[in-house]
Amino acid sequence: MKVFWLDCETTGLDPVQHGIISIGYIVEVSGEEKEAGVITMNPAGKAIDPKALEINHFTVEQIRTFQSAEHSYQQLRAILEKYVDKYNPHDKFFMAGYNVENFDKRFLEQLWKENADKYFHSYFEKYVLDPSRILPLLQYGGILKNLPPGLHLQQMAEYFGFSTNNAHTADADIRTTKAITLKLFEILHLEIQTKISILDAFKETPPTVFKDTPMGRIPDYKRYASEPPALTPRIRGTIQSD
Repeated sequence: MKVFWLDCETTGLDPVQHGIISIGYIVEVSGEEKEAGVITMNPAGKAIDPKALEINHFTVEQIRTFQSAEHSYQQLRAILEKYVDKYNPHDKFFMAGYNVENFDKRFLEQLWKENADKYFHSYFEKYVLDPSRILPLLQYGGILKNLPPGLHLQQMAEYFGFSTNNAHTADADIRTTKAITLKLFEILHLEIQTKISILDAFKETPPTVFKDTPMGRIPDYKRYASEPPALTPRIRGTIQSD
């Protein structure tokens, strides 16, 4: 599996009116990080929202010193072509990032259009990897609790205890995004292993309490754990730690 981790800092929120200032990226192939870096660019002719610069800490003078957007596009395309064959429809990156489909992907697609390149989707799969899409599901399922409102990247970094130093720089933000994603995989793996342990434990003492669901009558494990008789210590310990 090939993953292109991506975070863009921009001059605003609209990919047509505003432009990319910097792209932080990580190239991952079969779980191995192949390269990482930051590409800066000067989106000449694009509008600049002062509020955006307050967030990403760039200045207009600094942006003017960056290479042209065309040159940066060529640099980025060359990186992608080191790892995927754009003529092979089965050889593509999964784009990964925080809110990547609603923001970063749209800016990158616009960059391709402005360079008269209609083959953007030759490099990337249709679907993306985005930890922000998983968070509401885990909250709904009770796996994550007391999530901050908005679920913004820096909020989630603090929630999981990650550093927020250099926040809103492309390289730091994409590292934070990857760390959050791996943390979510760790949580899901633990949740699955816990459920498997519960099911294995109940093989020793079959459940006697059931509940009706749209899928039919199934064991009510939580109620069974709280109502004697006799659960083996293994079953009670597994469920109470769940």
